[in-house]
Amino acid sequence: MTARATALLLLLLALAAGGASAAADCSRIVGCSSCSYELDKDSASVLVCKACGQGYALKDTKNLCACAPGYTARDADGTALGRCIPAPAGSVSAGGAVTAAATVSRVCLSNSKPNAAGTACLCDPGFYVLVGGQTPRCSACAGNTYLDAPNTRHACKPCGAARTANGDHTACVDLVTALTSKAAAELANVTGAVNSTLAGIAGRANGTLTTVLDRVNDTWTAVTDRVTAPWTAVTDFAANVTDHPLQTLEGLLPGDASISSSAASGRFNLTATQERLSKITSRLNPLAKAKLEKLVDLSTTDPTKRAQAMQFLDTVDTVVKRGTTILAVVKILSMILGGAGLG
Repeated sequence: MTARATALLLLLLALAAGGASAAADCSRIVGCSSCSYELDKDSASVLVCKACGQGYALKDTKNLCACAPGYTARDADGTALGRCIPAPAGSVSAGGAVTAAATVSRVCLSNSKPNAAGTACLCDPGFYVLVGGQTPRCSACAGNTYLDAPNTRHACKPCGAARTANGDHTACVDLVTALTSKAAAELANVTGAVNSTLAGIAGRANGTLTTVLDRVNDTWTAVTDRVTAPWTAVTDFAANVTDHPLQTLEGLLPGDASISSSAASGRFNLTATQERLSKITSRLNPLAKAKLEKLVDLSTTDPTKRAQAMQFLDTVDTVVKRGTTILAVVKILSMILGGAGLG
């Protein structure tokens, strides 16, 4: 029996002893999905791959699987993985042996994307390939030229007569239509800018007006508070001395037409205020006269009359002082309001 016949007999015996599992064990070949034992030229039994799995391609020797195009056997750092993986997004790979450096993926440059197979970079529509370099560099079409699809062209296509390239140079359009559209777009830009400017001016004007009104209201409130406070003090004092023998104190006040109610109404009538000032002044003068007349009671020997006289004089002094104070405050207010034209 020859050596070849002996090897063949041994192979058959091995298959018979191990069953189908011996022929189907393809894990020894990376990426292999179907394999079997065959005799090589030296009559030796070898495991031969018949088909490779996803991402792998069968080599001519039929005993190895290489990375298919679009797959790489190295990670982003270039480290060998010992298996094939899809090229990263935005990258391409020509494939090759699992252990070969050629299976490193390449990132597509600006304005380009991988083709469907992931084997080459294509320039985007409107861009063409600049000559030179393994990974293409893509440049924009210029002038009256265009490219309407992903490509590896080295030049853009010209538009015909009465035609012109659109804005992104991906198609040709009618020249008149293009000029009309451009004019309309420019007009829209100008109109938008004008409207934006007018809106800004209106907004600033409204803001300024609001600020002025707020300040006027704040000022008016402050003036009202300053006038109302001393006037209320005089009113309270008069209420406390109602039972005093000097009954003319009741006429010192202007009644329900008070400064506070006038201020609260939002308008301040200078004429009415001047009339109130005259009334207050006319009351203060009799108070001074009554004070002189009451001095006579201080010389009496009756202690009760003397105490009443002293209490009366103190009260008159207080009323005159407070009345004089409010006269001064109201007079200043009148000057302020008159100067502002609010009287």
